[in-house]
Amino acid sequence: MSEPKRLHPIVIVLTIGKRIKDLIFSFIALFFIWNKGDGGKLLLFGASAIAIIGIILTSILSWLRYTYRLEENELRIEYGVFVRKKRYIPLERIQSLDISEGLFQRLCGMVKVQIETAGGSGNEEAEAVLSAISKEEARYIQEYVAGAKNSSEPNVYEEPSQIVYKITPSQLLLLSLTSGGVGVVISAVLAFLSQLDDFIPYEKVFRGIEQWVVSNLILIALLIFAGLILAWILALFGTMLKYTNFNVTKTEHDLVISQGLLEKRQMTIPIT
Repeated sequence: MSEPKRLHPIVIVLTIGKRIKDLIFSFIALFFIWNKGDGGKLLLFGASAIAIIGIILTSILSWLRYTYRLEENELRIEYGVFVRKKRYIPLERIQSLDISEGLFQRLCGMVKVQIETAGGSGNEEAEAVLSAISKEEARYIQEYVAGAKNSSEPNVYEEPSQIVYKITPSQLLLLSLTSGGVGVVISAVLAFLSQLDDFIPYEKVFRGIEQWVVSNLILIALLIFAGLILAWILALFGTMLKYTNFNVTKTEHDLVISQGLLEKRQMTIPIT
């Protein structure tokens, strides 16, 4: 593969959604600051419109400018809207390929490929991400990388595989019941509420209902308990969806870990 290729256009939608999510608290802040009088509302509308148009245009440009190709035993990625950047990753440095199918990717028949390298950046981000490519393209990249590690040509045959481990329904249920996901759910809710400290007068609100709280302690305790149960149920289902169909398969050269129901993930780890 020497001709540069682009990702699927669904990446534009994914990029727009991610950037709007990153700016959601800024939009909320602008709403509370400028939503006063006709002049403030007009300013709020204008700033929001400019921000959304800017996000859409830069997302389209970043998709157009992002290309990748396999050449001379390297994965070569070029990207950047205003400043052109190049990243060349030697195939022998690739430690694992993490393939997943989010909801948007599955609707378009695409997959997401995350490339992890030995001695990478050292944080949780992958060395490179191909956000939406075809399943055939992802499989070809897997075979090309495996071939580069073991010979001069990519593998063109189906390697025999052996299932090393597959999670059972009882193990999945036990994992879900004992997971710490409830803490993640509660932390996410508290983190969201903490972002609204400057806009919601918590002291005045609680001072106004102080008398009611004193006379309804049992009801409040029951509501808190119900909230914890709800958070635990959400965490339970989240864990089950994440680890459904978890299995480990071994081929001649790779260890393949698969999991997930709504979002399917597959990680390929070379073992030779």
